[in-house]
Amino acid sequence: MRRLRLAIEVAFVAVLLWLLSSAAFRAASVPPSTEAEELEQVVSVLRGLEQDIERGDALDRMQRMFPEGACFTLTLYGIAWANVAEHPAVDDALKKGAIARLSYAVAHVAKGSAIDPFTDTQVRLGVFWLGQRNLLLARLLRLMPEQERPELLVTEFHENSQQLADAFLASPHRHLDSYKGMVWPADNVTALLSIVLHDRLYGTAHTRAYQEWKQWTLDHLDPATGLMGGRLDSSTGALIEPARGSANSWITTLLAEIDPEFAKDLYSRYRKHFTIKRLDFLMFREWPEGVARGDDIDSGPIIWDVGMTATGVGLTAARANGDAEMASDIHALSELLGWPTTSGDQTRYIFGRLPVGDAFLAFGKSTRAAIVPKESFRIRPKVHGMLAVPIVALLVLGFLRWRKLLKRQSAR
Repeated sequence: MRRLRLAIEVAFVAVLLWLLSSAAFRAASVPPSTEAEELEQVVSVLRGLEQDIERGDALDRMQRMFPEGACFTLTLYGIAWANVAEHPAVDDALKKGAIARLSYAVAHVAKGSAIDPFTDTQVRLGVFWLGQRNLLLARLLRLMPEQERPELLVTEFHENSQQLADAFLASPHRHLDSYKGMVWPADNVTALLSIVLHDRLYGTAHTRAYQEWKQWTLDHLDPATGLMGGRLDSSTGALIEPARGSANSWITTLLAEIDPEFAKDLYSRYRKHFTIKRLDFLMFREWPEGVARGDDIDSGPIIWDVGMTATGVGLTAARANGDAEMASDIHALSELLGWPTTSGDQTRYIFGRLPVGDAFLAFGKSTRAAIVPKESFRIRPKVHGMLAVPIVALLVLGFLRWRKLLKRQSAR
């Protein structure tokens, strides 16, 4: 009986040591140091998503979780593969495969549960759906030589972009509804990026709509933070909801490709008003300090004042806007809390229970970092040390226990 108890104690200590050691290692992790390692890590996550989205029930599970679940998961999946196809370390075979996976997202975002929740507003099926659809088209067509671009997709891209640009210019507040009577600036930025990319591909003049949207936005920022509001009144453009983290992480990410200086200006304000530090990790709030609002579908869980969605998407915002400190911390957090598991060539976070979360991380980690040099990504010595304390304590206790047992055996 005594031996059984000892065996259980040893097993418990061994498992605890392994968990703490693994947590310490993950908490101190930094982004890959080479482009090849970075690409390999992202592709491994996308291979897991490929299995779960294209051959599993990931889209149905995400659709049951929130109204845009299937659409948004496909969009993130598609643009992450587009990032892979444009990665400096990609080879021809992987690029070809990435384009095929992006083509899958383009096809499936226009059918089934990815399209069912949406109805027409000022534009076809609302600016959320049409913006995401058009961004996927933009990224796909940009990867193809002009003579190889499918005619039907090119025609649709032209029509979507013209429809969006005209609607933006016709709107008195330069914003469009995602659903009838409901306006979220973050959804509008996705559509604006798509029409700016149309200009860059085809030499059109839709950027005028972006410039007018920008001017209206600069005149109507949230007075408390100098950022875009979370939601606007559909009729007047008046602020209904203050600036929030989940929205501004997304906005500053996409604006970095449209208008890098404007994005950095907004990101610096976002960093000022929404940064929070917990256990030595930098993260993002969902609401500015002093704003008492709870969590919702967009925010995800808010734990200890930290917005889970704001922080998760914040990895991409930090990389896109050259914030090595924040990017390092969120990367380490994703490894610590997400607890990635790898099987073969597939990696999943939280055991694949939240595919949209994996898609966000794939998008974030595949976004080209505006951070030079990469050595500026910081290591986490404080947290590493905090986790090392119980490990050392357990080792000492285990050693003392072992010595005590040895003395007993000698006495016998």
